[in-house]
Amino acid sequence: MLFRSGFSGQYEMGTHIKNQVLPGFILGEHMKPFDRRYTPKKFSYAVTLLIDQSGSMSGSKIETARTALAMQASLLDKLAIPFEVLGFSTKGVGGYGSGGYYGYKYIVQHDVFKPFEAGWTPIERAKVMSITINDSNLDGLALSWAWDRLKKRNEKIKIMFVYSDGQ
Repeated sequence: MLFRSGFSGQYEMGTHIKNQVLPGFILGEHMKPFDRRYTPKKFSYAVTLLIDQSGSMSGSKIETARTALAMQASLLDKLAIPFEVLGFSTKGVGGYGSGGYYGYKYIVQHDVFKPFEAGWTPIERAKVMSITINDSNLDGLALSWAWDRLKKRNEKIKIMFVYSDGQ
């Protein structure tokens, strides 16, 4: 269990709460709510933020996704958690129905807007806020590409967030 220790901004972890001091702890009078305390383990995290840049994300969808992604990136930066920002789409080269059939003639486009090695600088923020839409998408291929990048990291816990409308 994790409790915020009064107004000091620090957290205390433990396994057994002293019931008699819990009301005082909540009111900020008692600062040690646990019978048995322990130091929490420090985990290492790596995070991939992957954004869909397909045509279905046009309008407010891409604007909302960009803003949410930038906010999450700022939080990860403040927590000193390494992260990267990736985008995925395709560029058509022949289009729909050319030659009388529905063709899948696309060039896969995978963008790296912020690699793990880069800081969350104003330049990276500007790159994220300028993400635009393209043609179509191949979601499975993009997830595989992003996972291949993420799994090469040494951090113990790997997390991927995907910003997409699901279309």
